[in-house]
Amino acid sequence: MELGYLFPFIPSLFLQETTGDYDNILFGATIALSWPGVLRLYGTFLADELKPNTPALRNQTAYQAGVKATLPTGIWSLITLQYTKIEPFTYTHYITDNTPWYYGLEMETGYQNHGENIGSYLEPNSDELLFSLHVQPSRSWTAHFTYRMIRHGGSDVKGSTFDSWGESSITGDGADADPNGAYYPGGTKDFLKDGTYEWFHIFSLGASLDFRHLFAPMKFSIQYSFVYEYDSDYSSNNSFTAIEGSEIFRHLLTLKVNLWAK
Repeated sequence: MELGYLFPFIPSLFLQETTGDYDNILFGATIALSWPGVLRLYGTFLADELKPNTPALRNQTAYQAGVKATLPTGIWSLITLQYTKIEPFTYTHYITDNTPWYYGLEMETGYQNHGENIGSYLEPNSDELLFSLHVQPSRSWTAHFTYRMIRHGGSDVKGSTFDSWGESSITGDGADADPNGAYYPGGTKDFLKDGTYEWFHIFSLGASLDFRHLFAPMKFSIQYSFVYEYDSDYSSNNSFTAIEGSEIFRHLLTLKVNLWAK
């Protein structure tokens, strides 16, 4: 662990260069406009790697934009409309094996910890459209409805997983020679049209009852979700309709009880 990253007045890039480290640095920016109690507009941009004059796959970026607003209903409410896009290979990185001060061990510098992404819950080469409505008719109970449409590149589309790439023992020349990596010359991307894509339509309806203001330090929640999943392959049939035999329907019921000590 490099303790120097804990000091806010030392630029991360400067520390990386002076210590000879192989960390992967990301850049992010967020902007928001608020009308307190009424409306909030927000947008976020993240750059894992950004090289506009290079092949498209090497531009590993993500962005999100949304709006949150209250409804003039006389009770507390919040409505959200949000769109998120994760470009191919975002959060991933090539494997580094020229590390003499790390005993020559191969290093993975993707934005993950124990195999889990530290950024968005969406995988690379995905997008999500989210709509949600939350209401609180009284102090003790709330209700919500959520719709999510998620689209994600399949295994035949480059840059759709969190896997590292560019291992020199396989390619011989490292990251630039890996045909399945972001640096390979001539790499292109065409979202939804360059292979098989997974589509998820998720509808959720739930409510919670908080007894802490009544008679007991506990909270009970229930949620039902309906998931419609299918695959499309525009590159083969020039259509976003479901591939025959790929449709899956799921029904999920979640019950949750929270307890607090007095």
